[in-house]
Amino acid sequence: MMLLTIWMLSFMAQVIVCKLNFLFEHPHAFATMGLFIIFGLICFFPFHVFYMKSRKELVRVLFHIFVSPFGVVKFKHFFLADIITSLGVTLKDFISIFFLFSSGQWLDLAENAKALDKDYKPLPGENIPEPYLKSKNL
Repeated sequence: MMLLTIWMLSFMAQVIVCKLNFLFEHPHAFATMGLFIIFGLICFFPFHVFYMKSRKELVRVLFHIFVSPFGVVKFKHFFLADIITSLGVTLKDFISIFFLFSSGQWLDLAENAKALDKDYKPLPGENIPEPYLKSKNL
């Protein structure tokens, strides 16, 4: 329940930032970034919450995976290393999303998509990008 509460608070904070963008100079995705960081840190908390023995074993197995060329490899090391290897593209996408949100470039993507969309009809009062005006002769 606690993780769901953290996720919902983060989602609501991001919606508030997007809806009240006139209050923020550069509305970065700080709530989404915070959610990524919180869930990542929960895996390595030294506190007795969220199955501490399992998290310690996860850290121990990850350490043994990284030093596996110099040590004994057991099934759990092989199995988790195989899963991590299979998630290579997913982990790259996760890192790309992390840097996209932290840099603030995700705000420019929507404007560029509108400029490239030929069938896009701007709503009344919406900011229209310059390339769109030139291409449609509005």
